[in-house]
Amino acid sequence: EVLKIATHNGAVALGIDADTGMVEVGKRADILVLTEDPLKDIRNTRSIKWTIKSGVIMEPSLLLQEN
Repeated sequence: EVLKIATHNGAVALGIDADTGMVEVGKRADILVLTEDPLKDIRNTRSIKWTIKSGVIMEPSLLLQEN
């Protein structure tokens, strides 16, 4: 439920759910690929393997360098 609140419900609240918030055909491809299951432990959301940003697979360390 926490993951749904942070993704889908957040997109609905911001009025951007037509473009984001769920993994569906036609929506922006901004997602995290994790090495651990966040449903087993919410702290597993920190186990980021890749970020897919605008359809491009990126290493987390590369994204940190952008800031």
